[in-house]
Amino acid sequence: MSLFDYLDVEDALLVEAWIQEVETEKYPLRKSLKEKARERFNDIKLKELGCGKKRIVFDLDNGWVLKIAIAFNGINNNQREVEMYQSAPPRLQKRLAKIKEFGHGWLVMQRITKPVPKKKGIKAEIKKIIKQFERSGIIPGDLISPKRRIRWPNIRLRKGRIVVIDYGNFKWK
Repeated sequence: MSLFDYLDVEDALLVEAWIQEVETEKYPLRKSLKEKARERFNDIKLKELGCGKKRIVFDLDNGWVLKIAIAFNGINNNQREVEMYQSAPPRLQKRLAKIKEFGHGWLVMQRITKPVPKKKGIKAEIKKIIKQFERSGIIPGDLISPKRRIRWPNIRLRKGRIVVIDYGNFKWK
């Protein structure tokens, strides 16, 4: 499969040209890069769900999202998510949003929208999940901050189970 299976020709070519530009220019992280990416994707026929430092996310309106790198590091983040999803032990893979398809600089991931409630019991469960990742040799960089605070925007509930939707900064020890 390719981008052309998810986007019309015009939008797919726009994404491919953007990724080529990001790679050629090796865009560093900076605030103006978000504006540049948003301006470039202004005419794309998808709803933007969010834009971080490294990637922009669009709703494919079919239960899946499209994550596109906007910075050179975003290409690495997408690749890391794919590798992490494919190589995580099965019990931990269930804690990661499913990746359906990927290509250079982009990936298609399951859209999970139900927020995780910020309750005391939930915090204990998240800390338990963090320890499971760590015991398996994975540093869950997008799940907790360097100060060990939970990064709530990066987790959701899927069928009552806590799932990480942004794990581009997860790393193997």
